[in-house]
Amino acid sequence: MNFIKFIYVNTDSKLGDILHSYRTQNKLTFLIDIDGGVNFKNAIILHTDILTSVSTILKAEDLNYIIQQLKKP
Repeated sequence: MNFIKFIYVNTDSKLGDILHSYRTQNKLTFLIDIDGGVNFKNAIILHTDILTSVSTILKAEDLNYIIQQLKKP
């Protein structure tokens, strides 16, 4: 199994899109995770498999609602 080192991507970057396209074109199976700055506005446009959004969740009044909203495709 090959591993890719973590690459810091801020949520304004297009690197998530680039990695998604590269993975698709080359029929690869690595996961893309963005950690930091993830919120409702950008969660739906980020091409990721995993969203890490601790501050958005912890600041929410209704944790279950927030988590379900972030899980929506």
